[in-house]
Amino acid sequence: MRKWVERLIYLVFTFFIFRVLLYIFQYTYDVWVPLTPEWDVISFFIVLPFMIIASFIISAFAFRYAFDRRGA
Repeated sequence: MRKWVERLIYLVFTFFIFRVLLYIFQYTYDVWVPLTPEWDVISFFIVLPFMIIASFIISAFAFRYAFDRRGA
């Protein structure tokens, strides 16, 4: 049961990190990128998967740091 709760917290934390990255990307996209279908395709197929991967990596490092610090 404890493992399931940890995984659920990990996924929720990952979702919040993804939302922050998405908000930052949307702000920069609106400011500096012209509105064209090509950029929409690039952002959907290239940038979005990198943001998902980055959110999982950041949350994994955060959880590893939190659990390592807890034992000290």
